[in-house]
Amino acid sequence: MRRWAQAKMVARVTRRALARLGVRSPLEDVRPLHDPDFPLVLLFTPKAGCTSLVKWFFFHAGKLEAATAHNKWVHRYRTEVFQRQPGYAAETRRLLQTHERPIVKLVRNPYERAVSSFLQMVRNANMPTRARHRTAAVVGAARERAGKPQGDPLCLSFRDFMRHLAAVGVSIGDINGHVAQQYLPGEEDYVSRIIRLEHFAEAIRQLEAEFGLDASPLEDFTTSRHHNNSDPRLAAAWTSGANAKWLADVDVHPQHLESNILPAYLSFYDEETERLVYTCYGDDFRHYGYPRVVPDGAAEQTG
Repeated sequence: MRRWAQAKMVARVTRRALARLGVRSPLEDVRPLHDPDFPLVLLFTPKAGCTSLVKWFFFHAGKLEAATAHNKWVHRYRTEVFQRQPGYAAETRRLLQTHERPIVKLVRNPYERAVSSFLQMVRNANMPTRARHRTAAVVGAARERAGKPQGDPLCLSFRDFMRHLAAVGVSIGDINGHVAQQYLPGEEDYVSRIIRLEHFAEAIRQLEAEFGLDASPLEDFTTSRHHNNSDPRLAAAWTSGANAKWLADVDVHPQHLESNILPAYLSFYDEETERLVYTCYGDDFRHYGYPRVVPDGAAEQTG
């Protein structure tokens, strides 16, 4: 018997044993997506392509129109309506225990996700929405750790952000989900396939072909109001405007984020910030196979 087949058999036996003992799957708390008319179970993490994946799921489940009618932000329908259906939690548990459908997880390069999470936290911490109090607490704590006064608006540098996360940890459930690690201990016993956001379109088309799903309008799902475009020239503009040597030391202000055109994520990296991100998200690197180092040229600063 091949090694992969043996591993699958062991995992299946383990899941059944845990089910008999009444042990919950660690994946239940991250609320997977599933539907009777959809052949997969989907897992995702905030700031890792989740909005595109949720829209794609609702399209194939025949619920995208209802989701957007409920609220243009599809996660509202997901959390307020879809996952609150009677029996949804019980069916989640059953699907995870039986593994009768493939379980697919979408992940993202931790270096890129860390910058995206940081910028989103600064943005949300200064918005008059219900998300403010959850993000303002993290941003405020990071400023306090750095010995900087609180203020209005709340600003923060990427270096101070990552130093704070390295100190408090990024375990799922212990910190805001937008900055928590992607890997959930024990998920390898359940997840059938990992797909990377960096190859999202290719992976989605492969799933559609493999499971007999209609081709979806992916271009409609990969455009979101909170997706950022990058302009490498902005790194110099931000650092000079803040009288800083490195972009990682610039206290990012809400006005920096008004246009959704931002410096390239690599511009935020020097030797220390690279090390901090790997320290925080080492499990993501190891379990999802991302390179330990950022691409050439991103960590040449010494900060």
